[in-house]
Amino acid sequence: MADTRSWTWRAFAPMQFVYLLVSFLAVSNTAALEPEGGTSYNHTDDEPQRRTFSTSHAHKSLEVFTAHLPSRSAWSTRSRQLRSQAPAASGDHARQLAWRSIFKNVSDYYDRGIVLVVGADATAEFTSIQDAIDQVPEFNTKRVTIYVKSGIYEEKVIIPASKPYVTLQGEGRNRTIISWHDTAAAAGTLMSASVIVESDHFIARDISFKNTAHAPVPNITNMQAAAIRISGDKAFLLRCNFYSHQDTLYDHQGRHYYFRCFIQGSEDFVFGAARSLFQRCVLHSIAHGDGGALVAQGKNFPGSIRMPSGFSFLQCHIKGTGMPYLGRAWGQYSTVVYSRCQIDANIRPVGWYDWGLREREWTAYLGQFKCTGRGANSTGRVSWSRELTPEEARPFQSVQFVDGPW
Repeated sequence: MADTRSWTWRAFAPMQFVYLLVSFLAVSNTAALEPEGGTSYNHTDDEPQRRTFSTSHAHKSLEVFTAHLPSRSAWSTRSRQLRSQAPAASGDHARQLAWRSIFKNVSDYYDRGIVLVVGADATAEFTSIQDAIDQVPEFNTKRVTIYVKSGIYEEKVIIPASKPYVTLQGEGRNRTIISWHDTAAAAGTLMSASVIVESDHFIARDISFKNTAHAPVPNITNMQAAAIRISGDKAFLLRCNFYSHQDTLYDHQGRHYYFRCFIQGSEDFVFGAARSLFQRCVLHSIAHGDGGALVAQGKNFPGSIRMPSGFSFLQCHIKGTGMPYLGRAWGQYSTVVYSRCQIDANIRPVGWYDWGLREREWTAYLGQFKCTGRGANSTGRVSWSRELTPEEARPFQSVQFVDGPW
């Protein structure tokens, strides 16, 4: 049992992100979300720089978790077939069940179910991430964690819609990297992503996603090269990095929550029609000159005719080179709000672009609220953008924006 606990601690420690997230979810006042003393987090760190949880409490919770962890013999190394699921939680485990009423993916993450290990050494059951995903049962109803050891995995990964409740857990976003090189010219934008997630209830933690295709060349089309596409509903991504040039993060559709992630690109490097909250993330522009935009949001339907759509950037840091737009109205009802963000990048004074379609100026909802930094100066903004009031900004400043609880 001691060996199991040691392995579990290395694989899943620390658990504090759960306590941090639950504390966040319990607070509706955005001011209460500010870190004490202005403490910040660096995207290059694999763990937060400061910790606000009780170590003894974390170890006690680990004891409870370990007691219910399925042994590594619960699945067959030889056949690589899933054989059982984690037992139902009970007793002292009851408090984790209460979290389901707050944020279902957090409790699902804690109840990790089956664990499949990917790596290059002899202790791993798989050398390919896709091979591990292929072993997840069709229409799975329990969480399956694919624990990916340190290394660069040069492969295209696809998680189909028939395989929900999959977690990709790395050993640190600078140590576990998935990389591929497709572009829209070869595969179309939809299939250009290095990692494609079409299933619901996806979780990723402490891992990087890269598309290493060449940077776009002037007058050459179809250079879109997504690092990841997320098309399923109810996805949660914690401390993940995303690298590419054009269309880095294809936030396609569904409800998604990104917490302390790093996103790098030069053109529309967050784009799609999902309804997503990005909290305390870094958007890093590598654009040249005055071209490009940070975001292209594709909401095409008003209200809730279809799945609600929009991007909320809360307490994020925008930095880098070039002079991009804050966003472009890719859809007729494009919705993007930056709240309490530090905008250090040189943003075009006009701020926003209507995609050359004047009618979108009447229907798009693009604006900012209490942002700081040289790029936050709203003087010179297009007349149809918004400087939100506290009342207007409130819906964009909690997980309720993505219709929590899940």
